Amino acid sequence: DITGSGEIEEPFQSLSYSYARVDKQSLAQILVQSGLFNVSYITLNSAQVLIQGQGYHLSALTNEIMPNEGMFWLQSGVIMHFEDFTLIQSQCKNKEAPMFEVGDGAKIRIQRCNFRSNHIDKMPDVTKDFYNSPIIRIIRGQGGIYDVLFFKIYTSGNSPIQILQGIDDMNWDTTDLTARLDASKAQQAATTYQYKTPNKFEMKNCTFKQVFPYKGNSPSAGPPAIPDSITLADNERHEFTPTIRLAMTPRSTFN
Repeated sequence: DITGSGEIEEPFQSLSYSYARVDKQSLAQILVQSGLFNVSYITLNSAQVLIQGQGYHLSALTNEIMPNEGMFWLQSGVIMHFEDFTLIQSQCKNKEAPMFEVGDGAKIRIQRCNFRSNHIDKMPDVTKDFYNSPIIRIIRGQGGIYDVLFFKIYTSGNSPIQILQGIDDMNWDTTDLTARLDASKAQQAATTYQYKTPNKFEMKNCTFKQVFPYKGNSPSAGPPAIPDSITLADNERHEFTPTIRLAMTPRSTFN
């Protein structure tokens, strides 16, 4: 990185170093060239930035360097436009390491991207392959996801897309629908006047193809008590893991 100038003839070699060098006082533009790039954890604060690839078929990002930390954390004051990439989900045991985390006061626009796992030709081994963290988690953030394909996404611990615009008091450890609805009503009543600024998040023209929830089974000396759920038919699986998880308040909207 230190030998590059940041110009197209002498680019920086990593996205994290490029972000560290751009001017945070004005709109920063980071253009990523063709290739597969390993991205370490990047924290963004009070910045406006456009990160653009050469196209989803040419520019790809993965986070194998720090899979248990995530990829991007957008804090208050950040406005990010993120376009034209393939993003490859790495295996992760940590349940709190989304690839994109958008916090209160931050805005993001993801457009013309392809999200996929690093298991394309075969199913993951449920005894050692874990995808516990979500891909995108919005916590009181704003923005949208447009023209995006989610392909061969595996989730062993969390919903891959989480839009959390209010305090989530739902009991996700039970499959009892009545208990979930009661918790949801309590949440709505508690947060009606908690937030005064309306928040909006939307998803348009998004395609989900082959999204697989499954339970990871740790290896043991004896035979498994239950069959590996990833090999069961959809109507026989015992998980309750929605692809999109919502926690809304009357002062927030999701389209």
